[in-house]
Amino acid sequence: SHGTLVGFVVMIACNACFLLPYTANMKGMFLGSGLLGLHMALTHSITISMVASYMPTGVVPGIGRISGTAVSFTDLLLGFVLAASNGVAGMLSDWTASAGYGNVGCFLGGATACTVAGILLIILTKFGDLGKQELIVGKVAKGKA
Repeated sequence: SHGTLVGFVVMIACNACFLLPYTANMKGMFLGSGLLGLHMALTHSITISMVASYMPTGVVPGIGRISGTAVSFTDLLLGFVLAASNGVAGMLSDWTASAGYGNVGCFLGGATACTVAGILLIILTKFGDLGKQELIVGKVAKGKA
């Protein structure tokens, strides 16, 4: 979860690059785009590896192998979440533009969402089952099952 927290901090910095007036230039745009790529590398890869670590590696009776299906279902859910969050970002951008602040609402919303997600990640890791080693499915060596 430390890598994910770092990813959230990187995304907040990325939003700041697009939001703040002194980075509203070509260098700021390239820096923000690079930070966005780093954020995706840090968070999406960890999300997929976490899904894979909690999925059974063998055949589940009555279902079959589900590891690939779980990753695909995760990507499907991420697609729905991205569609909804883009709608909210558009509404926030329209709201700040109509208030005279420019189209910065989407970046403020993104930074706020990353901050809330980071706080929730810390809480769920400390007090919940997230990251508990006993819940992670171990790999079974071939021929030893």
